[in-house]
Amino acid sequence: MFVKKGKVIPVEVKAGIKGGMKSLKSFLDTHPDSPYGLKISNNVCTAQTNFQETPLYGIAAWLADV
Repeated sequence: MFVKKGKVIPVEVKAGIKGGMKSLKSFLDTHPDSPYGLKISNNVCTAQTNFQETPLYGIAAWLADV
């Protein structure tokens, strides 16, 4: 979990490209003040309505965007 711009951002880490995000979705459903979740995986950067996805090597850039 990260705090970014004063908001709690839940994080789910996946070893592969595929994988459900049941915990991340559950957290977002029960915490409406969290604007989105972050999925870290081997996939490319994508942005959906309620989550962002970034590869492990992109975390430093994501954290720098405060």
